[in-house]
Amino acid sequence: MDFTIHSIGTVINGRHDVSDDFWGGIVSEIRLDPSFSEDALAGIEAFSHLEIIFVFHEAVNGRPLTGSGRPRENTRWPETGIFAQRKKTRPNFIGTAMAALVKKEGTSIFVRDLDAINGTPVMDIKPVMKGFLPRGPVTQPAWADEIMEDYWKDRGPGKTVPIILEDLLRAVDDHCDFAHYYLDRETGEIIFQSERELDDLAADDDKDPGFNPEYLGERFIPIEPMESRRGHGIIRKFIGTLPGGSAAGELIRALSMRKSFAQFKDALHNHADLEEKWRADCRDEIKRVAEEWLRYYGIDFEFISLKDPMK
Repeated sequence: MDFTIHSIGTVINGRHDVSDDFWGGIVSEIRLDPSFSEDALAGIEAFSHLEIIFVFHEAVNGRPLTGSGRPRENTRWPETGIFAQRKKTRPNFIGTAMAALVKKEGTSIFVRDLDAINGTPVMDIKPVMKGFLPRGPVTQPAWADEIMEDYWKDRGPGKTVPIILEDLLRAVDDHCDFAHYYLDRETGEIIFQSERELDDLAADDDKDPGFNPEYLGERFIPIEPMESRRGHGIIRKFIGTLPGGSAAGELIRALSMRKSFAQFKDALHNHADLEEKWRADCRDEIKRVAEEWLRYYGIDFEFISLKDPMK
């Protein structure tokens, strides 16, 4: 019996190589197809883990294994039937994983420890429920223990990278739809690209794609602006420290408008003294958000300033 199955979403992360080990700590976004609304994810935050069903899309043009073979073609391990191992070259090229839910954001979810590369088509997402976990002891052969020895390990701590603090704070605090920031995890550089620059890269077939951070794998990480609810909390706390008056009223009104962060920044720009107070009062809180973001991605960092060129 044949079925036609359509993907419901796509995996987005920095992992492009299909090597078998060191999947630990990787955070992936699963972005739903535009045909789904946020309602499809309603209530998902109540679960700690999700079961992800996906397709090994880079293996589908190969020959599927329908008999037996050695896991990872390792001669130390026995010939084993395809249904007694987890090779990518399965009859239907389907993979499954249980991943920890990190957060939900619009029609995307972010999960940790999903062993699927960037661009992987997702077939289904199901919550992990205790009642569906194995009801008895889980047993397996010795080779299965060996094959997993390095599977969930992190790639290991990298070198400490110097990051200009003010550049990172600007990126975390910038909610402009047309601004894109990336962290070069090798050098610590914060790279800015406008929407127009990205469109030009996509349209120019002759330009080396190496200039585009989105196609350079794990080295470049898109920097997300701080989460809206947290940002609003910082702003409201700041406004609460201001004396009553027209300036405070203008800032409060900005928060009720569409694109409230941009409106707040525009209103703040009209009052130089308050803009300076905002930078001084809220710097530590925005820095805390930035530090959490760096730890979230496992970056070993040190902050430097523009006045510290020797680092």
